[in-house]
Amino acid sequence: MHSALARLKEVTLQTPGPVAKKPEKASIAKWVTACFVLSFSSATYSAEQDRMQAAQTAVNNMAEETLECAAYFDIVSLALMNSTGADIAQEYINARKLAVDRAESLNEGILNARYNDLIQQMTRKIILANAAKRIDEHLSNLAIDDISILSDHYAKLCKEVLSNPGARAKFWMEQINPSP
Repeated sequence: MHSALARLKEVTLQTPGPVAKKPEKASIAKWVTACFVLSFSSATYSAEQDRMQAAQTAVNNMAEETLECAAYFDIVSLALMNSTGADIAQEYINARKLAVDRAESLNEGILNARYNDLIQQMTRKIILANAAKRIDEHLSNLAIDDISILSDHYAKLCKEVLSNPGARAKFWMEQINPSP
């Protein structure tokens, strides 16, 4: 009878059915650990994805800002050529080229996609601010005094964009991910 009882226990434990055998404590610990690792890995992956997306947004913002500065430098150089500062205009032409190259390196294709729009926006601002002077839409009669509406906003900013891009990168990352 003892062997029949042993065989019955053996058959019961091996037979799959609605009543499963209790898992051992070691396998429960392994299962919980695996779940924790997977959820932690998922959270880490998600956080890493968020950081990567934030960094890309910051880079795109930097590219846009740098291209805005290129447009500003372009307009300043034109105003200088129309005024008495033709010799200084070359510095702004060089700054424009540097800004365009930097913007393109940050976001390839941004020049073709956005530059003309930026020039048009700035041109409209100048024309509206100088309505009494009747500046034409091609800015052919633009003088350096006529661009103060742009200089007030862009002069200091664009100097920093070219001279300290690391500070601008930090600025844009802080805008995307403000510190608590």
